[in-house]
Amino acid sequence: MRSEAAGSVAPIRVLPSALVEFPALMERVGSHPPRLFLDFDGTLAEIVDDPGSAALLPGLAPVLSRLASRGPVAVVSGRERTDVQRRVPVEGLTFAGSHGLDIQGPGLSHRVGEEGIAALDRVFPDLAESVLELPGVRLERKSLGLAVHFRNTPAESHEALHQAITGIAAGEPTLRVIRGKMVLELRPSVSWNKGDAVRWLESQPGFTGPAGVSIYIGDDLTDEDGFAAVGSEGVGIVVRGESDERLSAARFALSGPSEVARLLERMAAHVDPRG
Repeated sequence: MRSEAAGSVAPIRVLPSALVEFPALMERVGSHPPRLFLDFDGTLAEIVDDPGSAALLPGLAPVLSRLASRGPVAVVSGRERTDVQRRVPVEGLTFAGSHGLDIQGPGLSHRVGEEGIAALDRVFPDLAESVLELPGVRLERKSLGLAVHFRNTPAESHEALHQAITGIAAGEPTLRVIRGKMVLELRPSVSWNKGDAVRWLESQPGFTGPAGVSIYIGDDLTDEDGFAAVGSEGVGIVVRGESDERLSAARFALSGPSEVARLLERMAAHVDPRG
């Protein structure tokens, strides 16, 4: 299933490195600290076989704290908001969980899609029966979604998995299926995604601070909506993953979470030279 993002796209492999082009990136940012939007899995944390064991890269917490002391920082994740908050224990951050459906930060609170909770409860038993018989599948129950992780599932079972999930979604008009990296998720069928969360945050006086440039960093298909939201006035940075042939609306690229950490360290030094 495609991201809802639209605009100029290019293969990830041809995008310039945000680290190599750091001076140009900071020139675009200008004198005000940027508004930072950061995905978690594959961006602030390495992708792991067991999503439950994902952890913030060592040494990143103080960097994020330093950045948040100078400008707004939001973690925008497909994970449950409370889950990603627990994995990024940094004061002063805003968290947009469940692909932006559940937002909470200093002086901010916004929740979308609660009308779909009853349908999620209804389909959970049938979904569990259909997908958990397939090898390597992990089913995650969220307050605003049902995520089916299949990173450890043999490729020959992927089609059966997709058919089972889309078949169940077809019977519930208040639900839809979204696709990420090795995950399919049933979530409320509302017109809201990570990009909408970015736009909502950009409209909140409590989040914007000085009129800094918005920078969105993420690795997943769902992050394309974030790149589209920051648009040509902001900067999208895609983190390379399984396929560099994938098209992205990002302006720059990075090779993995370790490069994200290096970039954020350089940004922190730029916006707060005193260290």
